Amino acid sequence: MPSRKEEVLRYLNQFGKKISASEVGDALQMDRANASRYLNDLFKEHRIEKLSGKPVLYQALQTE
Repeated sequence: MPSRKEEVLRYLNQFGKKISASEVGDALQMDRANASRYLNDLFKEHRIEKLSGKPVLYQALQTE
């Protein structure tokens, strides 16, 4: 069974657009704070992009 962090990454890859931690949390039925933690971990691992602003948005890295 994949970890929750891997579920977040898979969702971002499938979604294909910019998304907030709140939207990820709602879609995956998890608390926004947990979604934010997973998203920030994935960003630190250079697996997703983080776009500054309010709210902070995340998106999957573009694959070529």
